Amino acid sequence: MSLLLALVVAAAPVVEDHGPAMVLPLAGPADSRPLALLAQERAPALLAARGKSSFFHLKQAAAVAASEGLDLYGVADPKAARAFGDALGAAHVAFGKLVTDAKGATVLELQVASGAHAPAAAKKVTLPKGVGAAAEAAGVALANALEQSMGRKPEAKGERVAANDDAMLEYARCLAAVVEQPLGVENPAVLDEAVIAGAVKAGEAAVAATRSPFASGLRPID
Repeated sequence: MSLLLALVVAAAPVVEDHGPAMVLPLAGPADSRPLALLAQERAPALLAARGKSSFFHLKQAAAVAASEGLDLYGVADPKAARAFGDALGAAHVAFGKLVTDAKGATVLELQVASGAHAPAAAKKVTLPKGVGAAAEAAGVALANALEQSMGRKPEAKGERVAANDDAMLEYARCLAAVVEQPLGVENPAVLDEAVIAGAVKAGEAAVAATRSPFASGLRPID
């Protein structure tokens, strides 16, 4: 048993201690919600897979929003970002907003709020077309911004997305439904069965819409 535990520990990625971080959903118009959620999920995954930092789960941020009267999907300035960070003890909070430029392209304006330090000027990233490709590019930009805020070399790189856009949209609907459900010992009495059923249906539709089933929503083709 001790040998097995030693092997598991040795195989696990070593997490560098730069304080817990948080990635918030991107602010923007209502129709950008799927992209906002997918990018939020992708950024921590890129860093965690390489043993980079620990992250608060989005449901923890959702709980803070509910208890403090904050807008989970409307954080577009450092003060609002720090409200979430202070509530959970996040040392670094990545946030941003999605806008449309004069040419009709989707642009991500992102920043990182780190403790009492003034955040660097917002960085603008023009995202590619397609929700999957855009989410991957936004996730990479958020991950690298966090790396820089921690004084590290940004090394996150984008990968080709296996899932098609229909699958990604269904996955985002599933993710949104799950995130909005409360957690706690009292939940069996308050969970909305219809919402849960919708989340299951969306998840099944996401798998059916792509030839490569995925667990994280964004997985490269082997």
